[in-house]
Amino acid sequence: MKTIIALGRELKMRVTVEGVETPKQAAFLDEAEGDQAQGFFFGRPVPASEVGASILADFQHRALTPATENKLRVIK
Repeated sequence: MKTIIALGRELKMRVTVEGVETPKQAAFLDEAEGDQAQGFFFGRPVPASEVGASILADFQHRALTPATENKLRVIK
C-alpha cells in the first residue's frame, strides 16, 4: 500500500484505498498518509434514498451531548 500511495503522489494523483474493514487497517492507512479510504469500517452501503437520513442520524448520535446541544441548531 505504501508503494501504491507513493506512486500516486509521484503522478500527482489522489489515492483512494478501498476495502478498509478494521481499525488496524484504518490506522495503517493513516500512518501511510493515504488520501481517502472507504470500506465497511466506515459504514455499510445504503440505498441512495436513505443516505440523507443515515447521515443525519449518525450526526445526531455523535454530536448531540448536553455540552454541544446548545451550540447547534437542530432541524427536526
